[in-house]
Amino acid sequence: MDHPIQPFRIGLTPPSDPETALEPLGVPASRLLGMLRRNRLLIAFFLIAGLGAGYAMLSRAPLQYTAEVSVLVQQTRTPVSDLQTITAEPGVSSSQIRTQIDILRSPALARRVVERGGLLEREEFQPVPSPVAATVAMVMVAIGLRAPAPEAMGAEDRIELATAALLGRIAIANEQRSDVLRIGVTTRDPALSALIANTYAEEFQEVSRRRKTETARRTQEWLETRLRELATRVRESERQVAEFRAANGLRDDGRDRRSTRMPNVTEQQLAAVNAQVTAAAAARAQKEAQAEQIAMALRLPNGRDTVAATLDSPLLQRLREAEATAAARESEIASRAGPRSPDLLAASAQRAGIQARIRQATQGLIGSISSELATARAQEASLRATLDELRNAVAREQRAEIQLQQYQAGLEANRSIFESFLARAAQLTNVSGIQEADAEILSPAVAPSGPSGPRKGRDLAIIGILSMVAGVGAAVLRERMRHGFRTPEEFEAETGMHVVGLMPRLTRRARAYANPNADPDAAAALMRLRGTLQMHHDGRMPQVLVVTSAVPEEGKSLLSIGVARSAAEAGLSVLVVDCDMRHPSIGALLKLRSGPTLKQVLMGQMLGDGERLIHHAPGGIDVMTTDREARGGQDLLGSTVMAALIGAMRHRYDLIVLDAPPVLVATEVFPLIRISDATLMATRWDSSPRPVVRSAVRLLRNAGAVHLFGVLTRVNLRRYASESSSPLAFMHRKYRNEAVRIHRSSHAS
Repeated sequence: MDHPIQPFRIGLTPPSDPETALEPLGVPASRLLGMLRRNRLLIAFFLIAGLGAGYAMLSRAPLQYTAEVSVLVQQTRTPVSDLQTITAEPGVSSSQIRTQIDILRSPALARRVVERGGLLEREEFQPVPSPVAATVAMVMVAIGLRAPAPEAMGAEDRIELATAALLGRIAIANEQRSDVLRIGVTTRDPALSALIANTYAEEFQEVSRRRKTETARRTQEWLETRLRELATRVRESERQVAEFRAANGLRDDGRDRRSTRMPNVTEQQLAAVNAQVTAAAAARAQKEAQAEQIAMALRLPNGRDTVAATLDSPLLQRLREAEATAAARESEIASRAGPRSPDLLAASAQRAGIQARIRQATQGLIGSISSELATARAQEASLRATLDELRNAVAREQRAEIQLQQYQAGLEANRSIFESFLARAAQLTNVSGIQEADAEILSPAVAPSGPSGPRKGRDLAIIGILSMVAGVGAAVLRERMRHGFRTPEEFEAETGMHVVGLMPRLTRRARAYANPNADPDAAAALMRLRGTLQMHHDGRMPQVLVVTSAVPEEGKSLLSIGVARSAAEAGLSVLVVDCDMRHPSIGALLKLRSGPTLKQVLMGQMLGDGERLIHHAPGGIDVMTTDREARGGQDLLGSTVMAALIGAMRHRYDLIVLDAPPVLVATEVFPLIRISDATLMATRWDSSPRPVVRSAVRLLRNAGAVHLFGVLTRVNLRRYASESSSPLAFMHRKYRNEAVRIHRSSHAS
């Protein structure tokens, strides 16, 4: 047989395993309202208790006075100097405002306010015993014991406690995009509130001023250290320059190295020798050209005359003039006298003598030119050697000058840095004593004219809301900790098993006579149960119905009797068999006389068709009772005799109700399932633990229970109707009287 269709509500997920049933994916509003209705008294208790306690506390609370001071946060610089390179400060930003607020809330600032304002002597800032110590002392006094004396507290501890108390009374506010901070202080004394607020603002100013002064002091110390280092470096550079000058023979002419450089002595000597070498080379070239010209002339005929004509000598000039005069005179005489004329011979001799002197002078000049050429060459060579020496000396001096310039550049750099730091140190010294605070008091605090608290209306509203939230939280916690089932929907969601009925908690009369039908609500519930069973069982009642539970005390026996009597009232022949051999109860509930029992038949102690087993109980039902079996009756109930007996009873009765033992207590229920048509599992409303019920359902399904249905028993209908939003609760709220009237009219007929 197939499992019956298991219905589920919208918003519930059917569990694949009853042991690991899922929570609802969504909480419907009706379920939430139902939870609130179920716990309305708890929520109301929290609300009333919270409001009452809050009102009592606010009534006894002393009046509070709040004084407020406004402080403008700004970045100020002393106009005497510009120290941006040392302490650059941007304009006020949101992060700086937040930083100032954190400074105002710092324990260090609050501690200075405590010490300056003398708050240790104020009653509000006196140390109070802890709640635990106060409670212990109160209890000891109440029982007649002497409370222990409070321990002496040190000055430091008192300051810490007063600081913490002051921080709890400070409120700091800042409007968006504003540089103004409002510092509010709340105490019981208006004058004290104003005093603390103003002291706070003044200390805040002093903090910023001290911070600047401390920054300037640290900067000055750093500058002094750097100045000492730089002075040492300058002295070392000066010593290095002086030693290098002395080692290389360089003099300090006192000129700025960046101005036009004047040549030194060696460079001047080099220029002079270079000019002399140039002149000597020119003279030597001239002498060489003259000597070459003479040599070329000597290689020609009459070369000596040509040489004499070319030589530029005063002596040769006069001799040549004398020769010309002598030649002219000789020509004149030759024209007048004969070739043998004495005058002619004398003139010719004179002319020859002059020519001889010319040749002699020419030869001397040629020798002189050769000597001068050699001298010019020697002089040029000497000058060139001197020039090379001077050039080497100048190169050495230039290299030394370059090295000296490097040393001097380092000296000038160190000296420039030293002078820059020296100037900054002087600037910082000038402004270190006139630092200005980054905050300005715009409006000092004044003693408030009226109290600022407690605000009873607002505080009571907040307390009421918090109490309501606490009540709802307690209700949710209570619901989460509740281990039973309150509605069929919860049962179905947890177990996957359909609930066919709700058995209300019976009246005392109905329990005394074991007659659930005497209670109108129970009778109506049993009628609905039978109708639902028929709907899930092909439109007819199952002929053999096993009634069990997860654990004892679930009301299964009264459920068995109620189902049987309801069916009997409908005209069916009904047999109730007590199969709980561990704790038989059907006979005692129906007050039946003793007689043959089911145990005797199953053990073979009684022969016959079993007619003597049947007891006729009130309400038109037949009953088979049983005896207690210490070892349980699993073997007896699973025997072929039991199967044959139930098979025989099927031909005589329309409905056979088997009252089986609990599932988790005994295993006798499993054989009965195999010979039954359906199984009802009774679960006590809002009591049976959910894991226990899930375990019982799993065991029944593993045993082969196909048509398995649940029944919630001992239901408090009044609470169920008021707390639940299910259709059955709605029907009970709206139409309960109509159902009772129909039941009574049917009984009267």
